[in-house]
Order: sequence, then C-alpha cells, then structure tokens
Amino acid sequence: ERVGKRGLEEVALAVRLCSRRALDCSVCAARERVCACVRACVRVGEGGGRGARDAGRRRATRGDGGGEKGAGRCGDEGGGAAAAVDAGDQGADVHCRGEPDVGGLVAAYSRSGSMDVAMLAELVLAAVGVIAWLNLSNDVFDSDTGIDAHKRESVVNLLGGTRQARNATLAVAMSFLVAAAAALAAITAHDRTPLALLAVSIALGYAYQGPPFRLGYYGLGEPITFATWFASTAAAYHVQLSRGAPSASVRQGLDAVAAATLDPRAMLLYPATLVALLTTLILLASHFHQVHDDARAGKRSPVVRLGTRNAARVVAAGATLVELLVLIGVAQRGLPPAALAAAALVAPTLFSAARFALADHDKPERIRTLKYRFVRAHFLFSVALAAALVFSR
Repeated sequence: ERVGKRGLEEVALAVRLCSRRALDCSVCAARERVCACVRACVRVGEGGGRGARDAGRRRATRGDGGGEKGAGRCGDEGGGAAAAVDAGDQGADVHCRGEPDVGGLVAAYSRSGSMDVAMLAELVLAAVGVIAWLNLSNDVFDSDTGIDAHKRESVVNLLGGTRQARNATLAVAMSFLVAAAAALAAITAHDRTPLALLAVSIALGYAYQGPPFRLGYYGLGEPITFATWFASTAAAYHVQLSRGAPSASVRQGLDAVAAATLDPRAMLLYPATLVALLTTLILLASHFHQVHDDARAGKRSPVVRLGTRNAARVVAAGATLVELLVLIGVAQRGLPPAALAAAALVAPTLFSAARFALADHDKPERIRTLKYRFVRAHFLFSVALAAALVFSR
C-alpha cells in the first residue's frame, strides 16, 4: 500500500524478467534490476516523488551494468530452456505413473506366460487419471500455502493464481479421480485386492500434500512415493495373475502378494523395487531448485534437511543402487539375465545425472533440469527391463 499500484507493477515486471528470461541471474544483472526497482519504489512510497520512480523504472529496464542487452544474452537462452523443461513435465508424470502398471503386468507375464493387453490399456488410462488428480490437487494445496508462488508450471498459476483458478483446478482434479476410481472398480470386479492396494496408494498420495496431513512438509515424500509405486506395481501384477482365477477375499489376495514379494523368483520384488526407486529419485531431484522456497515455507524436504551437497550424494548413491539391484536380482534369479543389458543401457544416463547433481547441486537455475535427466533414465530403463522380461519368457 505504501509503494502504490504503479510501483508494484514495476517490481512485478522486473521479477518476470528475472524468472522467465534469465537462465542464471548471477550473470545477467537481473537481480540488480529487481533490487534497483524495489529501492526506487520504496523511495516513492516515502515521498521521493515521480523523479525517483521514473529513475527506478529506467534502471529496472536498463540494468545497472550492461543494460537490457546484457539481460538478453542469457535471457533468450533461459526462456527457451525453461519452456522446454516445463513442456516436458506432464509427459514425464504420465510415463512415471503408467510404469507401475506396465511393469507389474510384464513381470506377471514373465511368470505366467500370458498377458491381457486390453486390461493393460485400461490400467494405464486409469493410472493417467490418478496422476492427473495427484498433480492438479497438489498444485491446489501448494497454492494454499504459497509454496508455489515461483513455480511457473503450476496449473493454478498458469490460470491466473486467483481463487477461481484454484477452485476450477480442484474441480477438474476431482473429476479425474472419480473417473479413475470407476475404471479401477470395473477392472478389479473379480478380485478387490488390487483395488485395496491402489486405494492405499491414493490415500498416501493425498496425505503427501493434502490438508491436514501434508506429510511432504516433514520430508516424508520420498518414502511415500516408494511405497505408493511399489504397491501400484504389485496391484498390476496381481490383477494379471488373478485373471480367470476363482474369486478370493482381499485378505487371501494380500497374502498372495506378500508371498510373491518375499520370493525373488516370483518376478515381483526386483521389478517393483526398481520402478519405485527410480520414481523416488525423480522426486528427490525435483527439490533441489526450490530448496530456498521450501525452507521459507517450512517444508522440510530431504534437500532442506541434508543440504544440497549431501542430498546430491544421496542421489548419486541411489543411482548406484539401481545398478547394484539389477546385479543382485539376476544373481537371485529375480530378474532375467537380459536385465543386465537394461542396466548397461541406462548406466550412462543415470551416472551422468548423478555427476550433474554433484557438480551443480547449489545452482538453482541449472539444477532445475536434474529431474528430467532422471525421467529419461527412468524411461530408458523401464522400456529395456520390460523388453528383457518379455523376451526372456
């Protein structure tokens, strides 16, 4: 109120220049432009007059040391990079949510020798509905806390950040969830065990960000993600194996899933663990670039708790663990020997992402792409492992 509407518009302009055009604020003077504009606006609010405001606007437009041209050198590159990153976000999420269903059914095929392709398609579509609900509702819940104020790809922000945008996003999210639940109920009509597992996964997904739980704010997002994706893979596995079998109670079905999990040769333990671990690495990688926003909002993510350097070491250890689990799985006959080819195929992408995390863990604008490096590794490994499981039958 002290600065006035016009001064706030000038600050907003400078912030947009910084966040949308600058790849690295430290080399393009965007930060200095924001500071100059804020100082000028404060002087206006304290009675500095129109001259100070105009001078602040000129400084905000030119920049303190090199002008608008200096900003443009990295601004154009930054805008293209940010757009490319944001455009890949939804496709990445769809792939990651569909992978448990594909992985579970393929693992069951490697054991039984039969696969219901129509069921696979139905499960993947239902999974897309669940991830759409999860992403949209998370955007709504994060907008309520203000933690997504600087998140360009937030759907609520893209729609204007208003209360109406928030409510519309929540309504669409709930429609996706209702449709997915109806599809899952139809698919699992003969055996409710998979529906029970998926219901637990959905409940955990809500507890991750939804009120009053917001477990992600306590650093529990990664364990929740691992448990959710493991359970989803087990659900798809059981759907395939129970197809055509006599109806069983949920308890009997859960006992069967537990037995398959404890027996590596049942081809569930290692595929489900690898799917869940790679997805967890994607979530962990997504925290680095927003570590300061998380800390200010009181969200104690693993990166906030450990610091970026130690968190990068955890990421590197996780990448190494993926490769080790493949070796152990093959040795225990929980994976076919062809899975070694999948591990070899993904190793360059996986370890390149780990090296990138170790080198640039404290550079928010650069480390932003870490998540998508792990998404590529996830995709490559998932396809290669699925092929290994199918052709080793």
